[in-house]
Amino acid sequence: MSTGPTGTTENTQTESTGTTENTQTESTGPTGPTGTTQTESTGPTGPQNIVTLDELLASHAAVVAIESAHRLMLDLIVKPSREQYRPVLFQWAAAGFPAIYVVRSFTLAPPSICSDGVTRDVNAYINYLTGSDMGAIVANIQSLMTGITVSFSFSANTVHIHVTKA
Repeated sequence: MSTGPTGTTENTQTESTGTTENTQTESTGPTGPTGTTQTESTGPTGPQNIVTLDELLASHAAVVAIESAHRLMLDLIVKPSREQYRPVLFQWAAAGFPAIYVVRSFTLAPPSICSDGVTRDVNAYINYLTGSDMGAIVANIQSLMTGITVSFSFSANTVHIHVTKA
């Protein structure tokens, strides 16, 4: 008997014919003929949940919280006060009244889907949260500043409010 790479070879001789036969047997052992057991992950089988109620509630609550924080931040822009603007306007005066001087900047990253299920860019998101667009918000600020032109610009998700000497 000899052992080879594929198992055990056994020489047997039959008595009736006097010939020798080679019989090869594979030893499989506990792990199969290759010596290893392989289990492949094929991924989920069957239908997947689209969403659970708990996921929706948690996600919606998070979006509502983000929108509430953004509303508070925008409230400072929608309802401007002397205390907000006077210090930065004095800095503008000290700098010699350069044109398009930034007096306020804020960054808003709208959620990918708002709490009402709509996707919005920054400008539409501001309108959604405040009920006003940036043009109306800036016009309100300008009405409180005599001799000053107020404008705004967007840079990605950042809004800048500028002043220029009229």
